[in-house]
Order: sequence, then C-alpha cells, then structure tokens
Amino acid sequence: MGAEINDQESEDPKTRGGSPEMAEERSPMKNTMENMSLKQALSRLEAIVTELEQGKLTLDESMAKFEEGVRLAYACLQRLEED
Repeated sequence: MGAEINDQESEDPKTRGGSPEMAEERSPMKNTMENMSLKQALSRLEAIVTELEQGKLTLDESMAKFEEGVRLAYACLQRLEED
C-alpha cells in the first residue's frame, strides 16, 4: 500500500504553490515590498539567495525564505514591466 495524497490539500494554493498573486494576498510583507525601491528589493532577494545557499536554515525557514524570494522576484518583474 503506497502513500496516499489528499488531492484537496495539494491543490490548496494557500498551502502548496499557487500563483505569485495568491502568494502576495497572504503575504504580511506585501505593503513593505510596495514601499521598497527596485534596488532594495533586489538586494533583499540576493540576501535570501545567499541564506538559502548556505544551507543552515531549517526546512520551514528555507520554505519561508523561498516564498519571500518568489514574492520579491515577482514584485521586481512587475516594476520592470511598468517602466
């Protein structure tokens, strides 16, 4: 008997993946990112990448940093497309 996956849980964008728009909706950092300059957002994104590459974070911490990075990358892309 193999492991069963609950389809309902894996499709919930609040717990698994989802679009960047959905990530922004549940993000407590949304307002902070809106107030960041593109340079500040890119600097923060670089810091997140460095932290993840070091491999010293727990899985939960890594996932949180990854999600923050995705939100930042999406916000940067939106700003670049606006110009």
